[in-house]
Amino acid sequence: MSQGKKPVSPHDLAVWHTVDINLYLDEGHLEQRPVIGTPFPLRHSHEERALAEGEFTLLTYVASGDGSYAHSSGFFFATGPAGLALTALSVAGRAAANSRRRRDAEEAATLRWRATERGHLTVSTHGFYLRGSTGFFPWPYVAVSTAELLGPGQVRLSGSSDQGGIDWIITSVWAELFFTLWARAVHPAHPQFVGRTWVPRGWADRLTVDGHALPAHVRLGPGPQDRRG
Repeated sequence: MSQGKKPVSPHDLAVWHTVDINLYLDEGHLEQRPVIGTPFPLRHSHEERALAEGEFTLLTYVASGDGSYAHSSGFFFATGPAGLALTALSVAGRAAANSRRRRDAEEAATLRWRATERGHLTVSTHGFYLRGSTGFFPWPYVAVSTAELLGPGQVRLSGSSDQGGIDWIITSVWAELFFTLWARAVHPAHPQFVGRTWVPRGWADRLTVDGHALPAHVRLGPGPQDRRG
């Protein structure tokens, strides 16, 4: 029995649209791309248009606790023939619980990249928009000082906000689109952009294996494969 085609992953398809959008930009025909509506007004430019939308996870380098925990020192004493055994079990259980709470508190106090927000991402010609549980945040590309793709679907960026500097990692199928549009607007000499190493390794091969039919308006360019380690 023959096997069916493997579905194209959402990320591979998003990269494919990213390649297509960049080709349209190179040729000066972005107006031929489909128009994407948004539930909010675009605010970075009168010429701005939304190009993609999807989910995102935001990671920040933080601790989720201060290292403190509630230490249980309650005393339990049982009488009778089994009293000593029950008392010993109670002491051992309390010690184990305190040790577990201490380890959890120490882990929470450790600085690490943690998911601090999830929501909806919109990428436009002039910036990006984050809609999550903590609010709505429009960002023009010029407010982002640095950006670097850490891997497929993951970009680290730094910049200036109304509340000070930020250092974020955004995970999304549209990370490559954000990166290429930011590079075009702010840093066209970025090595990952110039060398097209933002294209994930084996991407073109995954799309053409088993004869996948691709959307008619998308044209696969001959660009080099990703050389990220």
